[in-house]
Order: sequence, then structure tokens, then C-alpha cells
Amino acid sequence: MTTYSWTFSVLYCDTEKAGQQDVVYEVLYSYRGVESAGYTASVPGTAQCDYESGDPFIPLADLQPSDVEGWVTTSLGPDGIEALAASVDILIADQMAPKQIVVTEMPWL
Repeated sequence: MTTYSWTFSVLYCDTEKAGQQDVVYEVLYSYRGVESAGYTASVPGTAQCDYESGDPFIPLADLQPSDVEGWVTTSLGPDGIEALAASVDILIADQMAPKQIVVTEMPWL
């Protein structure tokens, strides 16, 4: 079984939008999976955030990871999140049963 988690590395902000300051419009993330045997993989990506006047607003200094995760998951939708999980699963499967190897010690030495 694989456990998935988000890491957010960059928030792009408009300095002013719809009467608010430092409004996030794009998030850079990494979606990581950890398989029960310890194999890990992650997939980077970006998500767009749309703020409109009248929407609930959280000042940049008050943002929590759960706030940003909510924006990202809304932006990606269920299909986008499933696609990320599938990509992570493929990377982990390749680690568990490699289809290629790297040989650094030459067999004739």
C-alpha cells in the first residue's frame, strides 16, 4: 500500500488583486508516495489558483499547508490526482522490479 503526501515549494502571488494583497495564483508542488516496503517516488507539478472578489481570503502570512492543499486538489480535480498517483505508482514499481540496470564494474576486470 502506498501513502501519498504533498509538499509545496513555491507560491506565486499577485501583489494586489480584487482589493487583497499577496494573492496566490500558482503553486509549485511535489506529490510523493511511500510504499509500505519503503520505496518512494515523487512527481512535481504546478496548479493554478483563482481568487475572485468576495471569495474567502486568507492572508499570505496566515496560510497553512492544508489551505494550499485544498487549492491544489480543487485545481487538479479527482482525475488529476488519480493521474499523479498513477505516475508515482509506476515510478515505485520500477524501483521494486527494475527493467534496466546500470553496470559500473566491468565484467572483464
